[in-house]
Amino acid sequence: MTEPLEPVQVRIMLIDDQPDRLATVEAKLQESGFEVAASLASANGLLFQIEQHQPDIVIIDLQSPGRDVLESLSIVNHHSPKPVVMFSEEEDPNFISQAVDAGVTAYLMHDFNPKKVKPVIDLAIAQFRTYQSLRQQLDDTRSALATRSVV
Repeated sequence: MTEPLEPVQVRIMLIDDQPDRLATVEAKLQESGFEVAASLASANGLLFQIEQHQPDIVIIDLQSPGRDVLESLSIVNHHSPKPVVMFSEEEDPNFISQAVDAGVTAYLMHDFNPKKVKPVIDLAIAQFRTYQSLRQQLDDTRSALATRSVV
């Protein structure tokens, strides 16, 4: 009989521009069994921070996430995709669409409730895995079609 595998601890990068909430959310994440790989007060140097800390998931709660954040997330999504959860008060459908296009897995328009952190992360990871599976199937289909068109 084989022993059950140990669950893999999820490494999280947390970005929140409100210091009190950042500390509360970080504590709740740790209490929920997550490893907080980095806890940042701004998204400055986001690409470098992601490369340095190699999180499994990125959680962003910024008062007004800007174009630089979306561009950084788009680069990450292209080269090393990972689930991204964004909390924002931005209700503009164009911004939300741009965020999703940049690789945001879950976009929530309310404050990050530390008590509900685990279900949000579980949902983001599940959605990310489904999307990546579909993306792989599309790539495989394109490859197969390209091979057939050569014949």
